[in-house]
Amino acid sequence: MKQPVFPARRVEILVDAPLVRRICSAADTIGVTNYTLLPTVGGRGAHGVWRQDEISGATAKLVFLTITSVEKADALIAALAPLLDSHDLLLTVDDVSVVRRQIL
Repeated sequence: MKQPVFPARRVEILVDAPLVRRICSAADTIGVTNYTLLPTVGGRGAHGVWRQDEISGATAKLVFLTITSVEKADALIAALAPLLDSHDLLLTVDDVSVVRRQIL
């Protein structure tokens, strides 16, 4: 028997650690109840190479990852739009399907 699948959106945001609380607060306000924060080691972006070896942690980056309903994802993206340029957020969105609808 084939499992039913449901449309959802995967939102991934590369964010400076000091801004994570603001991202999580926006998600909570919108009703995004499931997300994961992933540590990063380093990378390369518009401002060059960066590494997670700073003593203060002020330049540390995390990945905020959620899979949620299309409506909540769109609301989260709209709420974060003012931060995209001012804080150099990298935000990606993918349409996905989930088997367990209750996570949405």
